Amino acid sequence: HAMKWDGSSWQTVGDAFSGPETKIFLDHDDTPYLLHRDASGGYMGMAHRLENNIWTPLGDGLYSGYGYWHEMAFDSNNTPYVSYTDYNDGDEVYVSKFENGSWQRVGESLGMAYYYTEIEFDSEDNLYVANNNYTTRNIDLFRLENGAWQCVAENISGCQTEKFDVAANGTDIIIAFVNQNESNKLSVVKFDGEMWEPVGPTTCTDTQINNPVACINGGNIEVAFTDADM
Repeated sequence: HAMKWDGSSWQTVGDAFSGPETKIFLDHDDTPYLLHRDASGGYMGMAHRLENNIWTPLGDGLYSGYGYWHEMAFDSNNTPYVSYTDYNDGDEVYVSKFENGSWQRVGESLGMAYYYTEIEFDSEDNLYVANNNYTTRNIDLFRLENGAWQCVAENISGCQTEKFDVAANGTDIIIAFVNQNESNKLSVVKFDGEMWEPVGPTTCTDTQINNPVACINGGNIEVAFTDADM
């Protein structure tokens, strides 16, 4: 189900869906988009946009075959891009965009994923994807250059990790992750297009954490997480 708060109560938005990994995203005009895996259609990756309180499929809705661990981002023209892991293709990571009424793959594979990927545009419309490398379980960062994916930073986490999130602050890419080298505490780093460095101290919490989520609010970096010690 999707719901919204109208100031006094929660209201249902559109119809209910059957399937896991339901996520809502807002484009630059605050139009809601929804990703999920369709349990009634072989768990294929589906994408919808809210139009007149109806979740309307983008094209045929299918951004992939058996895709999972999906995330969405929008360029400055509100073109939606989805990163996902393709189970039918050996857990390879791909990105597709919705343009001219259909989904089109962007570049080739970014390699195999061990866990979630994250996708984000910076303020200059550079597209980044952070991939949890299947072999090393480190975070590798890719940038789309002339239609091809270029790895701009390997092992940006400096450790094996599973849970992380990405946000953009101008042209800086912010990554918050569970630092397995530091007793699973929270670490936050930024990548300025050439180098990456910690934001503040090496770890930002006194206890071990899980499920970090990063965002930029008025230029401030904000991170939410689960306190695993509690």
